[in-house]
Amino acid sequence: MDILFVVDSSGSVQRVYEEQKTYLNEILSEIEPGEQRHRVALVQFSGSNHQKTEWSYDAFDDNSALMHAFQSVRHFTGISKSNIKNQTQLCSGTTYIGAALQSARAVLDTRRRNVPSIVVLLSDGFSQDDATEQAKVIRNLPNVEFIALSVSEFSNSQYLSELTDDPSRVYIGEKKETLRQKLVNKLRCK
Repeated sequence: MDILFVVDSSGSVQRVYEEQKTYLNEILSEIEPGEQRHRVALVQFSGSNHQKTEWSYDAFDDNSALMHAFQSVRHFTGISKSNIKNQTQLCSGTTYIGAALQSARAVLDTRRRNVPSIVVLLSDGFSQDDATEQAKVIRNLPNVEFIALSVSEFSNSQYLSELTDDPSRVYIGEKKETLRQKLVNKLRCK
C-alpha cells in the first residue's frame, strides 16, 4: 500500500500541530517501508506558495529512518520572528488546501499503480482557495482512496465532506481513532 499524508501546517492548526504529529506517529510506527511493502510520502502545506514534500514514496527502506525523518518535521508557521520593538511574534499563516492537493498530485504520479493508495488530508478544512477540483481529480485516480481527518476542535466538516465527496470518509473527533485503527489494520495485512 502507498500512503500519502497531506498535512496542514498553517496558523489555524498550530495549537493542535503536536497532536497531529502524535496521531501520525502512531500510524507511521506501524509502517515497514520498502518497494515490495508499504511506502509513505508526506506533504506539508500552509499558504498559496508554501507546500513542501517532506519525503517521497521511495525515500525510506526501514522504519527507523522513516521515524527519524518524521521527528525532524516542523510546523511551518510556528517559527517566530522579531518585530521592530524586538518582541517575538508568531508568524501567521493562511491555508491553501487546493494548492496542497495540486502538490500532492505530483507525488501521487510516483505511486505504484498496481497497489492500493490512500491519500489522507489532515486539516481543519478552512481554506482560502477552492480545493474541490483538485480533490475530484485525486478521487478519480484509479486505485486511490481519499480521506480527510481533523484533530482540531473547530473543523469545517462540511467542506471536508465536499472534498472527499463522502461524509463517511471524513474523520473528526472520536472518529479519528476509527481511522487510525483502520489504517493500522491495513498496514498489518502485508
